Amino acid sequence: MSNYIQIPNKIQKITRQCRFEEALAYGLIRCQIKDESYLVSISEKELAELGGWCERTSENYIADLEAVGLIALHGKKRSGKVGHPYNVYKLEKQDKDFSIYKPDFFWDPNLTSEQKGLLMFLKSYCIPGTRHMPFPSYSSVASTLSNGSKREIDSDRLHALIKELIEQGQAVMINGTLVLTNPNILLGTDMTNYKNWAFEIIYRFCVAKGVVPPTKNDTESKNLGLIAAQYPNPRALLSALVQRFKSLPPNVTLSYFAQGLRNMHAKPTQTKPISPIIL
Repeated sequence: MSNYIQIPNKIQKITRQCRFEEALAYGLIRCQIKDESYLVSISEKELAELGGWCERTSENYIADLEAVGLIALHGKKRSGKVGHPYNVYKLEKQDKDFSIYKPDFFWDPNLTSEQKGLLMFLKSYCIPGTRHMPFPSYSSVASTLSNGSKREIDSDRLHALIKELIEQGQAVMINGTLVLTNPNILLGTDMTNYKNWAFEIIYRFCVAKGVVPPTKNDTESKNLGLIAAQYPNPRALLSALVQRFKSLPPNVTLSYFAQGLRNMHAKPTQTKPISPIIL
């Protein structure tokens, strides 16, 4: 089993008033996965203690997560002969349309339950394979996050929450694009592949330079492969980026970085000495 937590974009189906906290509740449940059976057992009381809400709220969240198809009740078990009964839930293995998180994201004491859930929601709407999304206005993004629900997200509340995230270093706004900077939200879906770590390094380098990072399509994935092959060591790659790219243009691509790093190691052309002209 991977140490990373898979969160499907399907969390967008959550439309309750407290949808951000409910998204976190789902993440906390997924944190309980121990093996390939994808069966987890957790009581409403335990979930409430982890999330910082009351037991009744846990019951409401679980009922809604079942209703939207994110979890399914598999049965009940009891700790000991007369212990408290636990619900056993069956969760889906994610093959596509999901994000991965380090477990530390869910236990971060510096973020509230609402902030964690909002970050999860925002990540689900980011451009695939990235941590950024176009951000034309707070009202339009509030409408997007509401996902057609009658219980729309208040744009003023969203503004206040995102302002807090930016102040806490969890996100940054770059040229009309919101970029999530929480280090526990990862880009790739398979972090055993070094190419994904190479992309992570380039991505963070762009954010530090105040530039919207590149996206990764099939063509650009080939360029990423070239970069990863040239710099199989993360520190070496970061050092090369710092040395080669003192500044960046407003729009960058992985091919831009691949070309720049290739030129960095190109051998200077040997020019033949010019023969003196005899008059």
